[in-house]
Amino acid sequence: MVVSFVHDNREGDIQRELIDGTPTLKINHGSGTVVLQLPGNVNVADRRWHRLDVRSNSKEVRFTLDRCSGAAVMEMEGLGSWLTTEDHSSCEVTGVTPNTDRHLNMSQVLQLGGVNEDIPYVYPQLQHKHFSGCIRNLIVDSKLYDLGSPADSNSSSPGCLTTDSSCVNMGYPSCGHRGRCHGEWGSFSCQCLPGYRGHQCEEEVPEYSFDGHSHAHFQLPSTLPARRTWVQVLVRTRKHSSTILNLISKEQSEYIRLEIFQGLLCVFYNLGDGDYNLTLPTYRLDNGEWHEVFLDRHDNEMMLRLDGGGGQREVTGAQGRSREIIIDPAVVMLGDTFLSGANKSFQGCMRDVRLNGRYMPLDSQPRDGVSQVSVQGVSLGCSSDSCKRNQCSPPFTCVDLWRVHECRCPPGHMIRVNVTRKSCVYTLCATRPCHRGTCVAQSPSKFTCHCPAGYRGRHCETTLAIYRDDVGLSFSSLFAICICFMALLVPQVMSAARFTWRCLCSTVKAGTYSRSCLNWVEGEAAASI
Repeated sequence: MVVSFVHDNREGDIQRELIDGTPTLKINHGSGTVVLQLPGNVNVADRRWHRLDVRSNSKEVRFTLDRCSGAAVMEMEGLGSWLTTEDHSSCEVTGVTPNTDRHLNMSQVLQLGGVNEDIPYVYPQLQHKHFSGCIRNLIVDSKLYDLGSPADSNSSSPGCLTTDSSCVNMGYPSCGHRGRCHGEWGSFSCQCLPGYRGHQCEEEVPEYSFDGHSHAHFQLPSTLPARRTWVQVLVRTRKHSSTILNLISKEQSEYIRLEIFQGLLCVFYNLGDGDYNLTLPTYRLDNGEWHEVFLDRHDNEMMLRLDGGGGQREVTGAQGRSREIIIDPAVVMLGDTFLSGANKSFQGCMRDVRLNGRYMPLDSQPRDGVSQVSVQGVSLGCSSDSCKRNQCSPPFTCVDLWRVHECRCPPGHMIRVNVTRKSCVYTLCATRPCHRGTCVAQSPSKFTCHCPAGYRGRHCETTLAIYRDDVGLSFSSLFAICICFMALLVPQVMSAARFTWRCLCSTVKAGTYSRSCLNWVEGEAAASI
């Protein structure tokens, strides 16, 4: 496998390749190369998907395989981080770039899966110039590359032929049309899209309402993994602060609590060495709309993702040193905390709650071995009767905005406010003067038309050619590269051979998704780092 970035003066670069199946990283900030290679007994040419992460903050570089999920961790529960020891020697290697240069300012070519030897760039450090296998989920500085839209490619095709065949059964998708298929060599597993479940994700998950003094208490069939926790749930609320899910240890000294805090998504946690929290800024959840919430914990690294993530919709943080928490399987609380005097009950609606892949049943029927212990203030459905409880005086009409209401004038009218009351006044917008746009009345006789994309003019009557602005890429001193790949031993199977992007050109669209791109990123949750 080859992944290569080239510095604009051709003296600095980042190169990743497989040498006899062992991942190797070579990075040069312009004043010397540091080579990081995993141990020789590590061989990823095993027909399985693997993940490689490169983290760098100025001079220090960390090269990690599969998030070190198999590393040995020794931790004395509840006695502090000073008793935590771990061995990453088989899955991670670190180094420092030589001399004084601390940054890599790239503005030219990124090549993935191979090297185009016809372009004027030299890669003396690379031992292998081509790759046979599959690659997906290339992320740089939280930006996902669209592998279906390179500036140049050769002998590459969307999807992964070696695994995609497992995801089709007699011409029909193995996971239906509402599931993501995780194809492996000769097998597959299904991950249903949010809001669906079932063998082929054919069953729609119902919505449930929480009245603000509610909770659902669950019993798990077994203990969760001590080093991995992930939560997925759809929520809809207007409450500024409330608890979504609360997990605690048997000693009640350690916990993971997913919350809406002052309108923002937040996780509070203690893995044994102190209280920490991570908040996703910018995007609010208390606006009455449905939101997809995802929490993913690997050891002490927390990742929050909202509405699919990407860019500012996801955040990652790692605080403290403790890596493990033994969650009490008998005390899983949804919508409230456990033994808390403060009322942090969730008010709103939830749907499709999953904990480490298990569905949390809100219909009292055990599912995936999970059973309800108790439930209070939870009911089927997510309706709103704001206009039944709040009447508007004619000619105003009530508009239900989901659990809040607004009194509006009829179409073509505007509100006039005087000292004592509000009234509706007829405007020229009633004549529908904006052909394809939205009429906004400024006075009874004046209006403006807000035109949609592709139209302009006083009445949105002129059609324009639609184009897309170029999107540049910014490479800062703190960069991140995340890529999942499958190295194959069968040379005739080549799904990813070479991609070339010319940075800062219109052919690069970081963070965009196309139909072909979805074939590459299917079923993989790639975190920004």
